[in-house]
Amino acid sequence: MHPCPTCTQPINPQRTCPSPVCSDPARNFDKLYATQSPLTHQGEKAIRHLKDGATEWAAILAYGINQTLNATPEITENNTILIANPTASGTHLVAGLDHLAGHTEATLAYLALHTPDITIEPALLAKSHPTRRSGVHGATFDHKQTAAVEHVAAITVTQPQLITGQNVLVYDDVATTCSTLDQLAALLLDHGANQVQALVFGRSHYKPTKDNQ
Repeated sequence: MHPCPTCTQPINPQRTCPSPVCSDPARNFDKLYATQSPLTHQGEKAIRHLKDGATEWAAILAYGINQTLNATPEITENNTILIANPTASGTHLVAGLDHLAGHTEATLAYLALHTPDITIEPALLAKSHPTRRSGVHGATFDHKQTAAVEHVAAITVTQPQLITGQNVLVYDDVATTCSTLDQLAALLLDHGANQVQALVFGRSHYKPTKDNQ
């Protein structure tokens, strides 16, 4: 097994990556990096638990991304701006805390302090309203693709002048098919980005079956 050169998913050397996005000649993002690839099923469950209420997730996510940036100099060498895949305010409310938005703010604050080699732009993207979740257990590729389109349609680039001519690195927690990151990359390219790469905490293994195609 060796990592897919586009999305890092381990694949058989004699086969192409099973993710339809990777083999798409019209793919919008250049490359995806991952702190952990493949992400185990137990790891996915742990992340879902942390995102659904525990405040420690921001620290774990920020630490993992920062470690990957420090261990892989080519990421900061090839990218000039780091932004988060945005979450709409009110997406997940626990005890009155909009904690997913809070995770994003806390993660970016940590990265701004510990990652001096790349510019952090916390307010470059804004999502106006919640949309359907793509990370639903057993979701088909079509469901993920539709969710990705709806997600990006709700996003506004607030300061397009900061993107023009830049190599942009988008971070997110987990990628499975890379559909969301690809749609977001298309938006950034439309607003003048020179190139878009992505960095995720976990790269979930994607294996197409008759149930998820």
